[in-house]
Amino acid sequence: MITHSDYLNVSSVEGLSGLLSLAAFFRRQNEVRLHLEGVDQKTTADWENRINRYYKACGCNEGKFFVFLFFLLFIVNSYVNHTLTWSWQNAGIGFLYCMAGAVAGKGYGLIIAWWNLRKVVRSILEQQENSGRN
Repeated sequence: MITHSDYLNVSSVEGLSGLLSLAAFFRRQNEVRLHLEGVDQKTTADWENRINRYYKACGCNEGKFFVFLFFLLFIVNSYVNHTLTWSWQNAGIGFLYCMAGAVAGKGYGLIIAWWNLRKVVRSILEQQENSGRN
C-alpha cells in the first residue's frame, strides 16, 4: 500500500485488507485507487467506485438530519415543559441541542460509512479469493 498526498494506492490484497481497520478510515487521503494484478479495468473501476463511496463519506447528510431532529426535540421538550418562549437562555439551549445533534449525526454517519466500507472490502476480498480458487 503506497500513500501519496492525494491518493491511497492499493496494489495487493493485503493492502486492501488494510482498509478494514478503523485507523485506515480516520487517516485517509482523498480517494482509493486500486492497481490489482489480474483484474480488468472495468472491474477495478467498479470496485474503486464502491470503495470510494464510503471511504470519502463525511457524515454530513446524517448530521443535517440529526440537527433537524434534535431541534424538533428541543421544540417538543420546550412545549411539554411550558418553556416555549423567547429568551436568551432558551436560544442557548436550542443551540446546544442543535450542536449535540450535529455531533451525534456526524458520528453516526461516519460509523455507518465505516461499516459499509468494511462490507464492500470484504465482498471484494471474497470475490478475489473465489477467483483465485477457480
